[in-house]
Amino acid sequence: MAAYSYNIRDREERTMKIKTTPNCRSMRVGLGFWFVCVLFFLPLQAAAENIEVDPVEGDFGTAWVDASKEMVFTLESMGPTPLAIYSVHIMDDPTSSFSITDITPPIPPELDPGETVDVEVAFSPTAEGIQTGNMTLISNDRETPVVHVPLTGNGAEAWGAASTLGKGPSAVSSGANVFLALLVPAEVLFAWRRARKKR
Repeated sequence: MAAYSYNIRDREERTMKIKTTPNCRSMRVGLGFWFVCVLFFLPLQAAAENIEVDPVEGDFGTAWVDASKEMVFTLESMGPTPLAIYSVHIMDDPTSSFSITDITPPIPPELDPGETVDVEVAFSPTAEGIQTGNMTLISNDRETPVVHVPLTGNGAEAWGAASTLGKGPSAVSSGANVFLALLVPAEVLFAWRRARKKR
């Protein structure tokens, strides 16, 4: 609160003196402190460690059962301060169809800004149908310390039954299946099989 006093020197001139009480002085000091916090500490919080994953999700398409498809994910340190990656692992994969096969270079204790690491993930379906999982990253990123990268893939059985390709000796049918599996993409054969089942 401010206390006001007036001194009248003459009838035409008046001077107002404002005296600041101790309460007002404390308030000004407190406001100044919070202003310093906003000015200096919040920008530091915003400019903290930051991890970026490219691509943000993994769609492996269709793969033969017991075969494998690989995809590479790039982890990059985007903040102005070093990034520490504590863990990279596969989660939420009930069929164990996804696995981490390579990390290049090996993850150092800290990634300097702009540095990258490539993580290779393999999709090896154990059964037919859509398979899902997550690649989970744990780091010192203050905003998103845990990052989940969705993984999806479709498992397809190779043509192994003689009835699929027609009648004949099983050895001939098996050889024809292997020949077709080598020449025709899994996605094309899988779509053809689905079309036959709908008839």
